Amino acid sequence: MEKARMRYITTIAVSFLLFMSFATCQAIEPQEEQDPGERVAFVWFWDSQDDFDQCTRNQYLDSLSTPGEVKLVHNMVITDDMGAGYNDFQSIRGKTQARKILMLDDPDVVAATLLVGGKVNECEILVNGQALKDGPLDSSYWHADFERYVVSPELLKQGANEFIFRTRNGKGEGKIRIERSQQPDRSAVSRDGGHLWDADHLAEGGYMNGELQVRLNVARYAPEAWLQSPVLDLASAVLAGGIPAGETGRIDELLIDAEVEDGTGVKAFVRTGTTPDGYEENWTRWYSWPMEKENVEFGRFAQWRIVLTTEEAQKTPIVRGISLRASAIRSPEDATFKSVQLLEGGNERIMRSSYQFAYGDYDRNLKVLREHWKLADVVAEAETEIEKLKVLRQWVRDQWSEGWTGKGGLDYCPSWDARVILTMAPSSLSMGMCTHYATTFVQCSQALGYTARSVFRGHALSESWSNEHKKWIVMDAGMDPNDRRRATYHIMRDGIPLNELEVHKAYFIDKKWDDIEIVTTNMSVDTDNVEEPFAGDLEEFLKNTQQMFIPLRNNFIDHREPEEPEHGMGYFKFMRHLFWKDKATPDIPWTDLFTTREADLYWTINQAQIFLHPGKRGDGALRVMLDTVTPNFAGYEYRIDGGEWIAWHAKEQAGKTNATDVKAFPMKSTGGCIEFPWKLRPGRNTIEARPFSKAALRGIVSKIVMEATE
Repeated sequence: MEKARMRYITTIAVSFLLFMSFATCQAIEPQEEQDPGERVAFVWFWDSQDDFDQCTRNQYLDSLSTPGEVKLVHNMVITDDMGAGYNDFQSIRGKTQARKILMLDDPDVVAATLLVGGKVNECEILVNGQALKDGPLDSSYWHADFERYVVSPELLKQGANEFIFRTRNGKGEGKIRIERSQQPDRSAVSRDGGHLWDADHLAEGGYMNGELQVRLNVARYAPEAWLQSPVLDLASAVLAGGIPAGETGRIDELLIDAEVEDGTGVKAFVRTGTTPDGYEENWTRWYSWPMEKENVEFGRFAQWRIVLTTEEAQKTPIVRGISLRASAIRSPEDATFKSVQLLEGGNERIMRSSYQFAYGDYDRNLKVLREHWKLADVVAEAETEIEKLKVLRQWVRDQWSEGWTGKGGLDYCPSWDARVILTMAPSSLSMGMCTHYATTFVQCSQALGYTARSVFRGHALSESWSNEHKKWIVMDAGMDPNDRRRATYHIMRDGIPLNELEVHKAYFIDKKWDDIEIVTTNMSVDTDNVEEPFAGDLEEFLKNTQQMFIPLRNNFIDHREPEEPEHGMGYFKFMRHLFWKDKATPDIPWTDLFTTREADLYWTINQAQIFLHPGKRGDGALRVMLDTVTPNFAGYEYRIDGGEWIAWHAKEQAGKTNATDVKAFPMKSTGGCIEFPWKLRPGRNTIEARPFSKAALRGIVSKIVMEATE
């Protein structure tokens, strides 16, 4: 059937945040000259890849394959395991067989690949009773923990698909990894040649109840995906002196330019709130659009969300553009001043990821780590943030005198807990490889209040957030296996430290990398036998940055699972690692958690974003709202006209309006919003704000300057 070109129209009240540096999409400029009480309209457009990349989304939205369009991804992984198990295996030998059931809602797939976590190349594999004829595909580093088998789509069916692994006439053997669980109870073992099946007693001795690590990668469109706007400031429909001054905003028209086939669809939802952080406690639920029967009072902020759906595996809706016409009424003018005008601003903009990230708790096990290993003393002589991180990363590497030498005296792979790693490393009792170096540096950094996270590129390294550079930067304590040299490094270009994605893009996308510098240490320099410098061949080093991913948390010292707890004794398999995807990254068939949006990997933290709005009529003040994402948030500091910093402490004052008229909204551990009046005086007025953490580390300062004329 011919595809239909459709335009959807709405009248829901939303807008977009246009104040100063906050605008991210095309817009017809808000008007400065209006009469109070007059309703003024403006229009936004989202119709390019850059526009769509300002919006958050889930993993099943594709904005890469055709720039300027968003649609459903044409790839899914069907699985019951998440790859978070230990190295427990179900053996296949003699009469012992293994069975895995995978559910398909629609067998209409273009291609299918069976992925087995283990080794079954000596086994016969039956798919719904039919034997696979071909052996495994060639292996590579990024799927070394899986064997891959091509499955003809004709062998698949709707509903339960049975995969049986058995020996060939009693010869050969195999093994499949098990992840412990009670449900969905779709894995079983037979010990009598396939007559009786037991789903509760897997592994040798029957000690495991769980699911076999068997996955199916299918070429079909995902059933559903969503795209969500940034938080939109309804007040920005009207500007007064360069700041949002609208009231009672609303949408007059919302158009979605979509190509929709039979069996596919695009639905829209909206919500509204009182704060720019999008925190559910301060916002309504999502309402289906159009809201014909809903009576919702809109706050200052709002968002839209579109949901793309398909009921047919080889069809997808395509969205090429979204336009939004909103309007608002100008706030009544304050006669205190003839005019109030924005002069300048250094207002930091918060970029949020589509994915939640769980941070370690400064006051829990990080406190134990900090105090037991006296980490404050380790970095005491370093003055700057970067120097402290460099000293700390070298200290971490120096804890191993025999790094990268196997599994140590206890034949043990420690989990992602720096307390355990640091206890064993000096005596070479356990494995010490890149995951353990990165884990230790990340957690020691957090213990001192410096946010860091693990990053993987076929090698585990770390990235630290730098307030000085307002970005994530590579800090690697553990790539060098040479225990005499014990090199640690960061990466520079034109005097600026780089993050892992910037390095990847320089080499693989832009192909401009000659000016990149690997800044390393060499601990053998002052000895009799000086080792060659680490990473002497720059291009060989950069070739290793082709792929990258991050775990979506750094709280492993408090919560060791779910993860790959014995990472180092195997390769990658965890389904909740977020992978970067572009035209240069390799195919990774065992997972479908990818992003093409940079902010999903490189969101911002430790900033205070300032939102202004006219105050009460006649009081000569502006209303100031502050927002932040600050791990282990403790409060804000702000100052007026270069005076003393005024501290607001979240622990003491959250949820209250204090004597200085600071109103606090419900918050998370990473912060939230406060609001207070800024009393202006004739002439130049300056406000500065910054967050601070439980470690008493101050964040990045935002600044706005206004001119009040009598």
